[in-house]
Amino acid sequence: MTAPFIAAYVFDAKPAVCDLCACRGCGLMFYGARYEDGEIRRLYEGYREARYFAARNRVEPWYTQKFNDDIGGEAGMTPRRAVYQTTLAAQADAGSIGTVLDYAGDRGQMMEGGPGREHFVFDISGVAPVDGVTGIADEKSLEGRTFDLVLLCGVVEHFSEPLRQVEHVMQNVKPGGLLYIEVPDERFDIGRIPTGAWYRNYLRWIAPLGPALLAMDFWSTAVRVKFGFIPPLGFAKQHEHLNYFDAPSMAKLASKAGLEVLQCFRSPSSAAIVALCRKAAA
Repeated sequence: MTAPFIAAYVFDAKPAVCDLCACRGCGLMFYGARYEDGEIRRLYEGYREARYFAARNRVEPWYTQKFNDDIGGEAGMTPRRAVYQTTLAAQADAGSIGTVLDYAGDRGQMMEGGPGREHFVFDISGVAPVDGVTGIADEKSLEGRTFDLVLLCGVVEHFSEPLRQVEHVMQNVKPGGLLYIEVPDERFDIGRIPTGAWYRNYLRWIAPLGPALLAMDFWSTAVRVKFGFIPPLGFAKQHEHLNYFDAPSMAKLASKAGLEVLQCFRSPSSAAIVALCRKAAA
């Protein structure tokens, strides 16, 4: 089902039944409904600011101000940066990396302590970058610019068209340069979700029942996060993340984009799927 927050904030509609799919070829799990450009702007402009928080907290009271403020904070960033720096050190000469771009990288905090003499961040949310990072205001300002290393961290799971958008970001990678991709490891057991007509009818029945839907949303989210499956009479929720990658599906994506995959793995310490790739030199 579309998340109540997404239904209201992005679609100006009620929650509705949607499809969750799994590719038998590469293993990618993804929601069938995707976001169009205008819907993406509504979701991510002013991301996590006051209006966003108020709209989300209203239908997800467990999404607290502290949780909102802690996203991108040091507790979560420290293990992610450690994996990033270790992976780069094992596969690349840090001295050869002069310029680094964190694409859709919030405030650019992922680059702290990492390679590169110049750090840049592009993010449509409009947040101010951290010290030592130069902000790039819009896509227009990125046209024609290339960097030795580009980061896509916590981004590809949001993309409506992952392959097309990774190919688009590759335009900002120098020939022979590197692309570092990181997505959260959020996969769960799709096989335990009922598929019959009765289940869809149940979801349509519960969708307009505000308090009941809120309770089942909390129950479903808690069990999925803690145990990795959707509980009986619960539901998977299409939220901001449209794609659930594992290492094989991430490697497949990078290969189809024409990248050489140097390393692709699941990182238990940062609860992420990580890929370091190289763009062809010519």
